[in-house]
Amino acid sequence: MTSTAVPQTAQFAAARAILTDPSRGAKLQDSFSNQEKLAFYGLGQQGTYGDNTDKKPGMLDLKKKYMHESHARHKGMPPAEAQAKYVELFFVAMKTYASINSKCEGWAAEVAAIKN
Repeated sequence: MTSTAVPQTAQFAAARAILTDPSRGAKLQDSFSNQEKLAFYGLGQQGTYGDNTDKKPGMLDLKKKYMHESHARHKGMPPAEAQAKYVELFFVAMKTYASINSKCEGWAAEVAAIKN
């Protein structure tokens, strides 16, 4: 794994928790495009660990390669900025997928109510 975790804003932590919780938003991610999944992954990793210092995976493991590249794409971006962009992307996704999952509006309201 990349370096140690950096401080996280409350909104970022809540949005990430919703999207990774199997009983909540994790199932919604099945509806996301690969680009959306990689955008969340890259910003989430940058927001949590900072710059990607992991060794690039072998060219035959395409999934790990794309994940590595998605994180590396944000090199130099301050973790706080990555966290803010992740939260923005979260709100866009909740609006986009509200017609698929009625809980999206509630999750967005939950994160919006948090003061950083």
